[in-house]
Amino acid sequence: MYQNDSRFKTPDDTSMIWRYMNYDRFKFLVKEQKLYFCSVDTIKRDDPYEGSYYACDLLNEVDPSIAQNFVKQANSCGPSIAVNCWHLSKSESMAMWKLYSGDKGIAIQTTVGKLKVAFDGFKDIVYIGEIVYTDEPIEHPNGWTVDMFMSCMTKRKCFEHEKELRAFIWNTTKQVTREKDGSVIVPIKVNSLAEKVYLSPTSKGCLRAKVNALMKKNNIINIPIIPSRILTAPCF
Repeated sequence: MYQNDSRFKTPDDTSMIWRYMNYDRFKFLVKEQKLYFCSVDTIKRDDPYEGSYYACDLLNEVDPSIAQNFVKQANSCGPSIAVNCWHLSKSESMAMWKLYSGDKGIAIQTTVGKLKVAFDGFKDIVYIGEIVYTDEPIEHPNGWTVDMFMSCMTKRKCFEHEKELRAFIWNTTKQVTREKDGSVIVPIKVNSLAEKVYLSPTSKGCLRAKVNALMKKNNIINIPIIPSRILTAPCF
């Protein structure tokens, strides 16, 4: 279930969020009715500083070798943090289409409130918060300079275009099984989660029929399928 935590900046429930993906990932979501939470360790391919505590005041005051050793030990304590990432925006983003979806791309549009509700039947704790983008050391909101979650909730400003909102899990019970890489699969109900389904602006006409058939087959109803109009010629 979702649990509020003052350490994280969580937008109000009406804030619009997007999850961009390719068709295969959308198919998994619809057929399995599950959200994929990847281990923070697996996303270091895009940002090698992911989870590095680079924004920690304490570690900026010591020798780099000592700081690196601390980070290594801290990241190996307990299970890996698993995250599910969303784009926080009032409108769709061409940059996000290009980064995460391609010609067969699909985006689920929903709200922060619906994302919270999606975890009501899940027994383990899910936190939700906005990423803090900074190139300067920051203090923990509660005054602590080191926190097990701070490493996965701060990123460098060069990633600020992502406007990322993260749902994340640390401890898990027997309700879920962690994959070998630390990822977690969380059961949800797509009908309750999604408000609209958008199709990539570069997708072919057959994609809409394919998505519609998939959703009907899996009893995903009353959710509009909307072709993106980003590349539609203006009326003037």
